[in-house]
Amino acid sequence: MSSPAKPPAEKITTPPPINPKKKSFSSPNEMVTFVAGTGDKQETFQIHKQIACENSEVWNRAFNSVFVEGQTQTYRIEDTGPEVFRLLTQWVYREKFDHIHSGDWDASHCDDFASMVQCMVEDSALLHLWVLAEKFLIPRLQNYTMRILCNKVFICNPNLSSKDCRYVYDNTADGSALRRFLIEHNCWGKTSSFHDKNSFSYPVEVLGDIIMALKRQLPENVRARKCSQMTGDNYLVEEILLPNLDWIRIRAILRIMAAKDGLSGRSTRLG
Repeated sequence: MSSPAKPPAEKITTPPPINPKKKSFSSPNEMVTFVAGTGDKQETFQIHKQIACENSEVWNRAFNSVFVEGQTQTYRIEDTGPEVFRLLTQWVYREKFDHIHSGDWDASHCDDFASMVQCMVEDSALLHLWVLAEKFLIPRLQNYTMRILCNKVFICNPNLSSKDCRYVYDNTADGSALRRFLIEHNCWGKTSSFHDKNSFSYPVEVLGDIIMALKRQLPENVRARKCSQMTGDNYLVEEILLPNLDWIRIRAILRIMAAKDGLSGRSTRLG
């Protein structure tokens, strides 16, 4: 006698993750105020409190605390300009923001000088926005911003200045994803923003990280071959007998030696 057929196993459906942005908008009239910038470059923004608190745990704790932000429902951000905070405001409502390539990843603007300048200004703003998102613990905004920066590498190649590099290194920790992007962009970008003529203006940490990034990409067999080629003949100086030196060159050498010894005042006696 055959055993009775087993009933089909119950299908278990995992519910989709709850998106906090899909919560019911229970307090549409409750607003919080953000003051971005200082002096003449200061601007005030108002955001629904529920939206702000759902996007940032930092804001949630601040606006629901006994501290000044909780009492005044106002948050001041003096180290960020209005143009950067405006992008953040757009994102908390739409999970996207307007940028020069919005809807059209086309490099045609590179032929227009005004658009190129606008794009360069935006590159800097995006770096500031990433740092701001890290400050307020909004990783989704960090990743959205990073994707835009990376896409721009293939379209118009961000021209990141030494000032941008200094800002990133002053406001991020060692190993930061933004630091890695900046270094690898300088190493592998179509046209690096790093040039010999302005290398002195770059932070020492940036130059060191660029060297290490390049070194890590060098295959071990190439490094071994290059090392084997480091013979003494590659690093010799020209040997000139003293009688063959003219007086002008001798004076130049003596001036250099005097300057190094801190005796530049005496070098004038050499003529």
